Amino acid sequence: MNLNAPWESEECFPEKPATSDFGYLERNKLVPCTREELIERCAGLKRPEIELVWHSDAPRLVPVWTVGFLGDALLIREKTVLKQNRRVAAFNVLILFVFWALAHGQKGSVVLVVFFGLFFGVLPLYQSWRDLRRIDHVRWDTTTAATSFDRYAAWVETRSDTMTRLLLGIITLVGILQVVAGYRLRPHGAGIEMPSIMLAGLIKESVRHGEWWRLFTAPLLHGSLVHFIFNATALFGLGRLTEALAGRARLAMVFALSALGGSLFSQLAMPNTASVGASGGLLGLIGFLMLLGYRRKALLPPGFLKVFVMNVALVAVMGIAARSIVDNAAHFGGFAAGVAIAAFTVPRQGGLPVSDTRTSNISGILSFGSILGFALVAAGKMFGKF
Repeated sequence: MNLNAPWESEECFPEKPATSDFGYLERNKLVPCTREELIERCAGLKRPEIELVWHSDAPRLVPVWTVGFLGDALLIREKTVLKQNRRVAAFNVLILFVFWALAHGQKGSVVLVVFFGLFFGVLPLYQSWRDLRRIDHVRWDTTTAATSFDRYAAWVETRSDTMTRLLLGIITLVGILQVVAGYRLRPHGAGIEMPSIMLAGLIKESVRHGEWWRLFTAPLLHGSLVHFIFNATALFGLGRLTEALAGRARLAMVFALSALGGSLFSQLAMPNTASVGASGGLLGLIGFLMLLGYRRKALLPPGFLKVFVMNVALVAVMGIAARSIVDNAAHFGGFAAGVAIAAFTVPRQGGLPVSDTRTSNISGILSFGSILGFALVAAGKMFGKF
């Protein structure tokens, strides 16, 4: 057992209450129940999914997938979820054809539609079909490696994600204000450009004329609902993982500085285009986690680093194929910033989560304050308040 990996420690999960032999953790609350009720809860689709349970033979809460008598219930739930995923994927394939028809032959838009349709429609449809065929033959895996991964997954899921939710809340609020400003300020006969982007996006000519604040406000804006949903989903996943492994202060710091790095590189490398979106910050999180995964390879589950290398490859392929509408400069700048931050703030030796320092805490506070402040600036500029 590696004591530098917190999920391997016996004390990483709380002790079970003395008042009940069975129960589960739901929204940080211990819920006692009978064995039959626990099985029923695990087999159903009630949200949220539970990650930790306790039973009569365990002194502490344990990951749900490590409990043998819950195996049949979890497989029932998994089969139901796979059927739902298959329906959603089939619907996404239909949406793909609708957007394809609306793309009007624009090469970059068509490439993005195909990319999203492939990864959110065709591939999930195939995977759910394949997994449904195999699930009835699944054997309950209680090997040490499987149990270790289950402990890691449960540990990540039960860690605090306060900063992730705050960042999501900020870009969501700015997105709502962006839509309101767009409808409110759009003149009759205007083109497809949203007024909010013109007022607070990364308009390179305006930056050259002194509106430097656009470097900070542009990453908080988005060009469409699909753009926002994709980035918000990525922020939720990457943010929670970063916050679990490196702390909320580093999450705020990496996102803010990488978003700025993306804006600066876009300003220099693509001086004649307009840009918006949190992609620079998201690529920064990927870069940070990739180097973190390399430096903590011995502690993290097998394949952790490979996942982020594949993410970088996919983003690169998408960016090259849809270069007419994708800001590859912002992606590269954000990614480079994330790697650089990890190189300076993640020691080569040590455990997980990465220990906070006075510098990282101060940087995190300043970074979050900057994000919040420039969100207010973006709102003010969109509505002409200053």
